[in-house]
Amino acid sequence: YNVRLSLVDEVLEAHLSERNEAQMLEMPAHSCLLVILRVLWNIENEPVELARSLYRGDRYSAVLRIPAHTNK
Repeated sequence: YNVRLSLVDEVLEAHLSERNEAQMLEMPAHSCLLVILRVLWNIENEPVELARSLYRGDRYSAVLRIPAHTNK
C-alpha cells in the first residue's frame, strides 16, 4: 500500500468484562481484562489503523524491550 509509518499510540488499561465479552473469552462475567487501544499513524499524521484488543487478565503477560535511546 506504500504507507510510510510514523508512530503508534497505545493505551493499556484494566477493565471488568461485560457479559458478552466474558462469554466470548469463556470466563466469568465481571472478570478482569486487559484492554489495549492502539492507533497507528503515517508520516502525514493520519491514522491508518485503529485497534481495540481484549485479553483475559489471568492469561496475559507482556515482555517489552525498550531502547535506552533512539538517536543515532
